[in-house]
Amino acid sequence: MKYLLIAATILLTSGIANAQKAKDAKSFTIKKYKDLPSWFEQVEITYMLNDDRITDLEFIEFIGGYVPNKGEIFFINNSEVIFPENQISFNEKGTVVTKTLTSGQYSIQMIWDTELTTGAYSEGKIILFNNKVSVFNSPLIISGW
Repeated sequence: MKYLLIAATILLTSGIANAQKAKDAKSFTIKKYKDLPSWFEQVEITYMLNDDRITDLEFIEFIGGYVPNKGEIFFINNSEVIFPENQISFNEKGTVVTKTLTSGQYSIQMIWDTELTTGAYSEGKIILFNNKVSVFNSPLIISGW
């Protein structure tokens, strides 16, 4: 248990450090609940850097969501970057899923293990590439179906 807590602390600290470093580069723009655009009320899948089941709503760090008939929308470099279905690919190896989204200079890679999914929640990691250079790497919480 002690080692699990230490590992979780290291991952969290690493994610925060990466998030801070990424602010200087073209990277995700983290939105708080009060700053979300109106279309966010229609999301079927939410992408967060922390878990809304254990964190107060005002502290949740949203980075995007999936809206039917629009696509995956992420907040990147103070803009909304849309990834329609034709720019998304999936790769499954056993229970590990890799989802890759590409739009212009941006590419996002999300990786999660379906065996670790609890209800509508999956935990994994997300990597943002800007012109094929990794500018953000963090744990990820996916909520929705």
